[in-house]
Amino acid sequence: MEGRVTWGEIVEYLAIIRKLFPDAPDAIMDIAGVTGSDITPQQILELARGPRKYARVAIVAGEPSQFGLARMYQIAAEVQPQQKVSQVVSTEQEALEWLLKERSAAAGAGG
Repeated sequence: MEGRVTWGEIVEYLAIIRKLFPDAPDAIMDIAGVTGSDITPQQILELARGPRKYARVAIVAGEPSQFGLARMYQIAAEVQPQQKVSQVVSTEQEALEWLLKERSAAAGAGG
C-alpha cells in the first residue's frame, strides 16, 4: 500500500488478499509507503477485533505515525479470544525473520 489510503481502500485490500491467499498461515502487511490515511483509532480496533484467518501478521511500518497505528492494532489484536499474534517491524527483512522464527517455534510446540 502506498500514498494516501482511505478506510475503504484498506477494507477492499484485505478482502482481496484473503481471496487471493485463502490458505496462507501468515501475512506481511507493508504500510511503509503509506503517506496518510483517514483511518481512525476506532477503525483500527475494528480491524483488530474482526475475524482474521492468519496465525501471524508482521506489519512493516517505517514512520513513527505508522508505527503508532500498527502498535495500536497489535495490542488490540493480542487481547482477542483468538490470540492473534502480530509484530511491528521496520523492514521487510525483519518481518520475514520474525515470521520464520514464530513458525519454527509453533512447529516445535506442536502447533
